[in-house]
Amino acid sequence: MSALSNKRGYRALVPPIIIIGLMWVFYAIQQTYFPEIVAYGVRPRELDGLSGILASPLLHSPSDISHIINNSIPMFALSWALYYFYPKLASKVLAFMWVTTGLCVWVGAVPGTNHIGMSGVIYALAGFLFASGVVRKQVNLLAISLLVVFEYGSMIWGVFPLQDGVSWESHLFGGIVGVAFALYYRYEGGPQKKKYQWEIEEELGLDNYEYEYWKVDETTNTIMSPEEAVKQEGARPVRIKYYITKKSDGIQDD
Repeated sequence: MSALSNKRGYRALVPPIIIIGLMWVFYAIQQTYFPEIVAYGVRPRELDGLSGILASPLLHSPSDISHIINNSIPMFALSWALYYFYPKLASKVLAFMWVTTGLCVWVGAVPGTNHIGMSGVIYALAGFLFASGVVRKQVNLLAISLLVVFEYGSMIWGVFPLQDGVSWESHLFGGIVGVAFALYYRYEGGPQKKKYQWEIEEELGLDNYEYEYWKVDETTNTIMSPEEAVKQEGARPVRIKYYITKKSDGIQDD
């Protein structure tokens, strides 16, 4: 790994550390001074429950420490991946997904319930990274998301109402929100699918274009790029024009 990649990897550690730190600080304050604060999660269709859109991801079950532990590990891994692969886009996407997931729960979950915990944001991150890997054809993003999903296999089943006391609505809406933002920002920031020159020209609406190649062997008509041809003897320049036709996905040689 290059020095630049190492530096970027270290920088990407800072936001996850801050987020996990806030989670545990809130948990300590909640346990020590304000145990009643857990009532301020997302409470669907209640005006007082709107405050939970911002606060609920930082609140966790006071009676079960495994709740915050199980959320800390995937949150750290996924948020690191977000900031590593999308350093310029990460904070905006995370903030949007945080708020949008909470808002969807407030609108769509069962009234009379109280939703707390970081799991909705975790599902949003997993959905974003996985969908981004698909649309951008980036294996690294797919691998990280799948690793988290398989390591914490219950994530797959978490979008179904199978377990009492678990906010499956947060999981479901979080996953949907993550995929939606991945599609919305598919051309912005982060690693992009490699595009060939003819694809770029086609997107720009150009009817035809020319490239300069060098012919090396008259018998076999071997053609090389100028960069490759400088290493060969007997190379001579030849221009080849290509046309893009609207009736065909291919390229025709003139």
